[in-house]
Amino acid sequence: MKKLRIRGVDLGPSADLVEVLRDHFRYGSPLGWERWDSGPEESVWRLFDAVKGRAVSKRLVAAAEELLADPNPALRSQIVFLPQLYPERFDPGRLLTILDRTPAYRARRRPSAAGAEYTPLGWQLVRAMAAHPRPPSRVRTRLRRLVMNRRHGAQILAGVTYLGPAWVIRHAGEVVQGEHYRPVVILMNLRNASQREQFIRALAKQPLRIQRRALSAIDEHVKSPTERGRLRRLLERS
Repeated sequence: MKKLRIRGVDLGPSADLVEVLRDHFRYGSPLGWERWDSGPEESVWRLFDAVKGRAVSKRLVAAAEELLADPNPALRSQIVFLPQLYPERFDPGRLLTILDRTPAYRARRRPSAAGAEYTPLGWQLVRAMAAHPRPPSRVRTRLRRLVMNRRHGAQILAGVTYLGPAWVIRHAGEVVQGEHYRPVVILMNLRNASQREQFIRALAKQPLRIQRRALSAIDEHVKSPTERGRLRRLLERS
């Protein structure tokens, strides 16, 4: 069998890909650097791109999944970007299991140096699950519960809407939660005019400021003048 080597690193059947990734993040050299790289992650992106469609791709994903549960917090924080960049390659059911079995992902303490845009590692895994095109039912159920979270739930609202537009429309009041930006995200991710009309009708009982933001979203994101006019009239009558 022909060996697969990238930058001199053996990725063949006998290679321990967990150690390849761990050593790269530990020492920052096994997969090489380009002069424009800002960190060791970029070499791993190139590796994932290079093996797409090859048998080794599944082994590489399995190695990354193992490291997502690694006891080293620094390593976990470096690996967690992979399922977010390549959500279709990772098993969302497996990610949910890792989330539930790794207490560190459920930690509520915010790091003292965290900036305004800080997202906990557990929520980064959740974002990856929401970006998968076909998550299993147990993952969808969890996502629908988590989208209600006022602090971080909006990060997965686009995925939840795309995966289950009928559910979002049926629970519009609970999902919107009186937050003016949520109707915008929902409108942008509904797939057709019928869904958009159902959603706008569901906003009839929302506060006026929410309806006004929805009107702006209609003007910005609905291409058909006829549909825009119809949706606006529905809201203006409510």
